[in-house]
Amino acid sequence: MKLHHYILFIFLIGSGIYYYSHRPITRPNGVLVSQSPNQGLIDLNLKPIVFKKDIIQPLASYEITARVLSKKRYRFDKQSKYSPWDFALGWGQMSDTDILKEMKVTQSGRFYFVNWDKPLSISTESIFEQSSNTHLIPANSFVSSVLSEIRIGHVVKFKGYLARIDMKSGAEWKSSLVRNDMGNGACELLYIQHAQILE
Repeated sequence: MKLHHYILFIFLIGSGIYYYSHRPITRPNGVLVSQSPNQGLIDLNLKPIVFKKDIIQPLASYEITARVLSKKRYRFDKQSKYSPWDFALGWGQMSDTDILKEMKVTQSGRFYFVNWDKPLSISTESIFEQSSNTHLIPANSFVSSVLSEIRIGHVVKFKGYLARIDMKSGAEWKSSLVRNDMGNGACELLYIQHAQILE
């Protein structure tokens, strides 16, 4: 076998293994996650978090159990040093395979998009009240490793803080604090202290 054939063979084998281990998980019909995210007040004495020479200011405690609808790795935008992953997360009807097969969920440019061709069994308002595009800031290397292993279709549990990042440049990146907003600024910015795959 010539060298370039061998390299191609190894590449194809590696790509196949990667795809198999990261393939989406199929689920039966039915709501997988009935509860909405739990958002609460924070301790007023909680100190800001120094993160890569910038400041993360917790705004609210946040705990979410949700189905992963899509995930997107970012490496080259200015936010990627804080948040290397965006996950589109769904709960309630947006965790039900029967509903999700009527639409397509995609991510790009730190936004998520929901597209459909035929009338839906769910209202547009319910789609965006029961799903979110969440910018994930891992608090440590263990959380980072868990995020890397999560696949579309997994049911996950995240716990931490919705936050605002105050950058040395004077810019800020701030989480939404409501579930029914849409468009620019509507995404959650979550500093994750605990990440778990519920299987």
